[in-house]
Amino acid sequence: MKVLIAVDNSEIAEKAFDWYFEKIHKPGNEIVVGHAAEVARIPSYVFLAGEMAYPAEEMKAEIEKLKKKRNALNHKYKTKMEKYTDTQYKLVFEVRDHSAGESIVKMAEEENCDVIITGSRGLGAVRRTILGSVSDYVLHHAKIPVLVCHK
Repeated sequence: MKVLIAVDNSEIAEKAFDWYFEKIHKPGNEIVVGHAAEVARIPSYVFLAGEMAYPAEEMKAEIEKLKKKRNALNHKYKTKMEKYTDTQYKLVFEVRDHSAGESIVKMAEEENCDVIITGSRGLGAVRRTILGSVSDYVLHHAKIPVLVCHK
């Protein structure tokens, strides 16, 4: 079985990762540890002449910040996976021009996964409707089973 475990910097993502290995992992399962970051959104400025400019220093700083976070997350999960010597795994940390939920669904399809494991922050109906929920999107759009670990 090929399993996509969707991770980010949250405690609940780590809990979902650990829960999978404690409760349902079997030797021989292939693991894809996946993180889908959205493209950095930097505000642009409109001048009276109608020209738009992107503040280069702000963009550079934001990109560096995202790289550091991605590298730290990559290191964290690579270290966690090294404990499971009987397990074939792949780390997929990508920046995509989609929402995180859409990216996770696409990643699962591209990697030919059989199931997606993800965490849920437990936003509640109103906040989930306003803010959107990655786990909710994945649950309703994935063509494969989805296991959601709650807070």
